[in-house]
Amino acid sequence: MIPTMLRKKIPFFIIILLLLGAGAAFCAGHTEQIDGSTIDVCFSSSDYCRGIILDAIDSAQEKIDVAVYSFTNLELSKALIKAHLRGVAVRVITDNLQSRGRYSKSQFLADSGIPVRLDDDNGYMHHKFAVFDGKSVIFGSYNWSNSAEDKNDENLLFLRDKNVAQDFEGEFERLWQGYK
Repeated sequence: MIPTMLRKKIPFFIIILLLLGAGAAFCAGHTEQIDGSTIDVCFSSSDYCRGIILDAIDSAQEKIDVAVYSFTNLELSKALIKAHLRGVAVRVITDNLQSRGRYSKSQFLADSGIPVRLDDDNGYMHHKFAVFDGKSVIFGSYNWSNSAEDKNDENLLFLRDKNVAQDFEGEFERLWQGYK
C-alpha cells in the first residue's frame, strides 16, 4: 500500500523521470510549469548548469544545505562563502574519500566558517542536491566539479516546490545527524 502523501507526489515524480529520460523532447535549459511548480532542466553538455546553481546560491536569503559527492569547483565554493558572509546559514555534506582529493573544496569551505560534515560509513555519500530556503531544490547527476560542467554529460533539475524541497531537507537532516 502506498502512503497517501506519497501517492499525491507520484504523478509529479513520474513527470520528473520522464523529463530526465526524454531529454530530446525538451530544449536544454528549458523551464516548465508543472502542477504549480517551476522546474528548470539543464544538461551540462549544452548548457551552463553552474549558472543555475550560482543564481540559486545568490538568491538564497536564509539557508542553503548542500549534499554533494564531489565538490571541487572554486566558483561554487566562493559563492557559498559569499552567502555565508551575508548571513545565510550554509551547511555542506560530502563524501569522505572525495574530500581527500587534491582539488576538494571541503577544507576551504570549513576554513571559511562553513560547517562541513563527511560521511563515515562504508558506502559513498553519493547524493547531488542542494536545498535553498526550504523552498527549492537542485538535484540530478551533476557534481559540483569542473568536470561536471566542462567534460561530462550531466543533468541538473532546479525545482521550486516547497513540499519536495522539504523531503530533500529531511534527507539532509538525516545525513547531518548521522555524520561527523
